[in-house]
Amino acid sequence: MFCSASSSFPPECYTWFFSCCREKIKATIPPQLAYGKRGFPPNIPADSVLQFEVEVVSMFKQTSWQKVLNEVLPLVCMGLVPGMLCLIGFYLYSKSSAPKVSKKKLKEDKKNKLKRK
Repeated sequence: MFCSASSSFPPECYTWFFSCCREKIKATIPPQLAYGKRGFPPNIPADSVLQFEVEVVSMFKQTSWQKVLNEVLPLVCMGLVPGMLCLIGFYLYSKSSAPKVSKKKLKEDKKNKLKRK
């Protein structure tokens, strides 16, 4: 089995999540994802492939809050992000399409207001 740190979850990694209690899993980690060319002297030599045999001792059922965090929250965020991007885009569009007033015009308006008082 090979689990890459760069990809989210390749199909081989799902065996970790869907394994049963007392099941033994063999994992092989290539050198580029383990200790690489340096190794970990004196115990692990350079460019060594790591092999693990893991036994699943127990599994815990998710609580309702864990279920909400793991399943519902990502869906809510997927809806909120495009909504926020639309609001930001609308704000920038309305700001850019608003008539621009020069500094000279603003000064003249200020003087006119002062004269009226």
